[in-house]
Amino acid sequence: MKKRKILITCLLISTIFFSIVLAVIIEPSYVSTITDLSELNNHIDLAIEHAGLELSIFEKTSVKVTNEFSRTIYTTRLPSSFSKTSFHLALHQYLYQLNIQCPAKVILPENNMNIHIVYKNTIFRTIKLNTAKAQIDYEQQ
Repeated sequence: MKKRKILITCLLISTIFFSIVLAVIIEPSYVSTITDLSELNNHIDLAIEHAGLELSIFEKTSVKVTNEFSRTIYTTRLPSSFSKTSFHLALHQYLYQLNIQCPAKVILPENNMNIHIVYKNTIFRTIKLNTAKAQIDYEQQ
């Protein structure tokens, strides 16, 4: 009985060790990479639609960052019942395949969310999900 416990313990430890080694050695595989900025825009548009929102509800503005680069900001108002976190998760799952990160920041107490689209350590786009003011006033009554 004691030898059996030792054997099981050794097997568990070796499994943990090999799992850690594999996690460190194996690089994540990505479906593709982005070759130009217009391709990035297309992927962001597809990701927004894939996550369940229509592109037509977004207002797009451009902010000049440098002489050579400007960032597009997508802004929309959504009802408070809309799950911004679920949208962010769906967006992340789609963009992750392309090696694009999308960290988000929630702004309280409005529960607005700003999602930054980051590729090669540069923020290329920002998606601002704002809670519709009428919904907030209605809920407070």
